[in-house]
Amino acid sequence: MVSDVRTALIKFTEASMVQQADRIEGMADILVASLELLAKAGHTDTACRLAGRACAQLRDIDARQWQKFNALLHRLSKQVRWDEP
Repeated sequence: MVSDVRTALIKFTEASMVQQADRIEGMADILVASLELLAKAGHTDTACRLAGRACAQLRDIDARQWQKFNALLHRLSKQVRWDEP
């Protein structure tokens, strides 16, 4: 009986963790797309700063999602005009 409850709890927890990871991935994809649009609208510096903040938040908790923002940051940083205020 206790073993059955424990097994059910473990399965529930694993399913919840997968669902949470899927949601984080979905939110990351939305944010990356939004930052790309922000950069295309002429706000590349702001997009880079926000991508950097996302990197800092994800660095220790989700390497896969961190990589998305890190790649975006490196891609966009080439477009920043440093001569503008």
